[in-house]
Amino acid sequence: MQPRLFLACVCSFLALQCHTAMAGDPTPVDPGEFEHSGFNLPKGAFDLHPIAKSSWGITERVTANLGLVTGPAASVKVGVVRIDKFALGLAPEARSGWNFHTWQAGLQAGGTVDLPHVRFDFGGEFGVAHTYVKAVNDPDNDIYIAESSLTQPFLLVMGGVQWVASPQTVLRCGGIGNVLPSASAPASLSFGNPTFSLNVVHGAHRFRYSLGVDVAHFVVTDQFLARMPESSRGFVGSLPTWLPFPTIELWWRLGKLHPGHTE
Repeated sequence: MQPRLFLACVCSFLALQCHTAMAGDPTPVDPGEFEHSGFNLPKGAFDLHPIAKSSWGITERVTANLGLVTGPAASVKVGVVRIDKFALGLAPEARSGWNFHTWQAGLQAGGTVDLPHVRFDFGGEFGVAHTYVKAVNDPDNDIYIAESSLTQPFLLVMGGVQWVASPQTVLRCGGIGNVLPSASAPASLSFGNPTFSLNVVHGAHRFRYSLGVDVAHFVVTDQFLARMPESSRGFVGSLPTWLPFPTIELWWRLGKLHPGHTE
């Protein structure tokens, strides 16, 4: 199949799915649809994410998450506390790149206070991250890197606020960062220490989308610059410390739409 024909088929399929998912009455955006929320997905609900981890509500208090696009990633969130407007969940989590040179494993904790028109999220993750770098020797581009690896603990803290403009529309803002002093990973390009985000989430019948911007702390280590051609080092080394990145995310709600759904 020609690449253009394949791309046209994919776009047509996605357009059809979006049209079908948006048909019907809009449904509320569930707080359990967000990975770091203290709430779980309703039992029988399935959120299909093309890029991020997809989620399945196994029971009212257990949600399984699985992602495969950038590398295998999995977690299981267990609802530990659920008292009226407050929920707390714990989730063992592990992820890796497809080359398995980098991996991390840890325990996530997330809490949510659900008040009228506003939600407060807080939590964190503690674990161990590993980075391995193969040796590179390219005299033509003045690149030489010795083989190296680094394993170190990390402790992420996160917090945010959600303004519920309507049951179908949520404005989210928050931040995440690593509070443990860490050595620079060999040949690393580090994002997200910390990262602040602002996005709008809207839900149709079975289709959801999120549009926003992340502002990330951008760190270029000497080891990373050493991997680059000499002609590019000046530009990369002159990048500002903070960089904004537009974000877009699409997903589909399959199975049960909400706790009271019986279709």
